[in-house]
Amino acid sequence: MYKPAAMTLLCAAISIPLSAEAGLWLSDQPPDKSLMRDMKRSHGGYVLIEDDVYVKQLWLRKGDSLTGSAYAEPAGASFSLLDTRRQLSEPAVGRGNGAATIRFKMPEEGYYNAYYTERAVENGVLNVATAKAEILKHNCRLGHNYDRKLVEPGRWQDAPLEIVRLRLPDEDFHTRIRSGNLLKFSVQHQGQPVRGATVRLETQKGWINTAFSDENGIASFQVIQDTFPVDDDDGARFLSKPQAGEQSEKRGDEEKEGRPGKWAGQKDGLQSEGGKPSKWQAKKDGDEHAEHKGDHGERKEDGGNSRWGGERREDHFLVSAEYLSDEAGAWEGQAYRQIHYSTAMTGSYAPNIQVSQSKSLGLIYASAGMLTLGVGATVYRRRRIKPFKEVGFDER
Repeated sequence: MYKPAAMTLLCAAISIPLSAEAGLWLSDQPPDKSLMRDMKRSHGGYVLIEDDVYVKQLWLRKGDSLTGSAYAEPAGASFSLLDTRRQLSEPAVGRGNGAATIRFKMPEEGYYNAYYTERAVENGVLNVATAKAEILKHNCRLGHNYDRKLVEPGRWQDAPLEIVRLRLPDEDFHTRIRSGNLLKFSVQHQGQPVRGATVRLETQKGWINTAFSDENGIASFQVIQDTFPVDDDDGARFLSKPQAGEQSEKRGDEEKEGRPGKWAGQKDGLQSEGGKPSKWQAKKDGDEHAEHKGDHGERKEDGGNSRWGGERREDHFLVSAEYLSDEAGAWEGQAYRQIHYSTAMTGSYAPNIQVSQSKSLGLIYASAGMLTLGVGATVYRRRRIKPFKEVGFDER
């Protein structure tokens, strides 16, 4: 075993910069995009629906970038699933298209946590990598009188290294992270906080920030506004130009969800971790799985949510953590003198619509101010003009 002798060893962990070795993370985007035809968009991303039960499928990816990471096969590792009741199970692992994948049902409301753990000894160091995915299952048709404890994050007590996103104030199933929010992540080793871990957050636009976990194992980041409105034929929208290497993927079944993927005037596209936004519309038919129909599909959300003018904009981030511990031992007959722990997970956020609203209001106020000054100056000058009067007088 590679468990530390005491928790003080965790606090004495040696902080190191992010390693050159690519990290592992889990994605709900398949390598074969044709698989998306049978999927539907839900609060927790894309899902399959089988016998009226949500089924989530995740794929293993390797890399430190949302747009440039390749799909990966497992190497002597294991998957674990923590359900809403904090019960741990091991989902079956599938393989195909050069990637490992897991499928699991989500019958109950709340957050599910999937883990992939890989261990290997190299150059006398035991590398323990854990990929994590936090998935929300929520169906608006089931109502909103749920236990608020279901919003709290789950924790795997035996996780070699885990990132836990702490909840925002008054967060519920409909709360969306947006630019300007202060995100707090707790780095934990087997349920205990890790001090001095290197934590890195990268957005799909390439903004990167690094912090170190404090004595409580917490690292904080404020989400920046890295998406701004651009002007097109339909007006200013929260869209961005395609990044290098990004391609728009067609989704043949988008019309079933009423969400054709319009991307800056291009043809139907796919919302992916690569940053391709899609247009969301209220569903017109009677599909029982249309969660956003009615009170969520027709209205525009406020407070920085990404629905604005009929457009939905959602960006993703990748957060990772690592630390090096002076623990010696052996793994599968190979001796090691240190353990390098690493973990990564993804999340999503929305740009703040107030940026564009402030721009529009600023132009309106500036125009009104200039008009007022012009009118005022004209009236003032007219009042200063005295009409010509001929005055006659007799000098005698």
